[in-house]
Amino acid sequence: SDSLDTFREAFHLRQREATLARKSDSTTAQEAELKMAKIRHNIGCVNFELGKLDDAKKSYMEAIDQQKKAFGTWSTPFMIMTDTTKPGFLTMASTMCNKGYIDLEQGKYNEALSTFHESLKIQRLLLEADNKLILGTLDNIGYAYCMKRDYDSALKAYEELCKLQQESYGDQSQKGWSQSIRKLIYCQTSLQQWEAAFTNLQSLEDYLNTRGKGKNLADDLRNTHELMGEVNYQIFKFPTLAESIAPAMGCGYCTSDDVELSAWVPKKPANGSKMSGHRMTYA
Repeated sequence: SDSLDTFREAFHLRQREATLARKSDSTTAQEAELKMAKIRHNIGCVNFELGKLDDAKKSYMEAIDQQKKAFGTWSTPFMIMTDTTKPGFLTMASTMCNKGYIDLEQGKYNEALSTFHESLKIQRLLLEADNKLILGTLDNIGYAYCMKRDYDSALKAYEELCKLQQESYGDQSQKGWSQSIRKLIYCQTSLQQWEAAFTNLQSLEDYLNTRGKGKNLADDLRNTHELMGEVNYQIFKFPTLAESIAPAMGCGYCTSDDVELSAWVPKKPANGSKMSGHRMTYA
């Protein structure tokens, strides 16, 4: 495409600039490396829009490698000693997220988790706790763990996400909370945490009754009431001998036989970022 040709031409110009910069001071060389990484990042974005996921991922990984090279050894002690307020660090976090989005698209959940966790470390140092990029990254982490059926780890991500959204009073944050708590309830129910799930279902019901909007409100209320009834039954029923023995032996029993969760399975997040709001973040 024309965009790819433009970025490739720009990249070659930046390469020549970087070659000259390496002969001068280190600061100029670092800036040149980061400019090249930005162009690799944008090439990845164009390839993603064209549906070329492997090419996009390759560009993001090359950009991340170049960003790390520019900043030096990537480690926690390094972060403590380095001025992380520079825009390049946040760009690197954004590049990592874009690479993680492709991992999710390709069902490579372990790779996605590794990338998102690394990006989150940077974000926590640079951004407010309830920043949109942090919230989105936590949402992606929770989803990836759910797809791996690691509900304990997903639960931790969704608990933090719900807490941050609940502490923000904007309507958009509260709407986000109502979506996130559904995912939290799914994890709690999958883990047979009936009392906690019921408490959160009550909170969700209250939100839907007082602030809920949209064409799906009636369906959301019906699904909430139905799951409340099923979870309430689990709380008060007398367990059979088999159900009592199974958890003690570490195997548990399958809740799907008793509780219908198809309407509660988390959907893949609509990924965006603070920097652009689009599916892919352009540097």
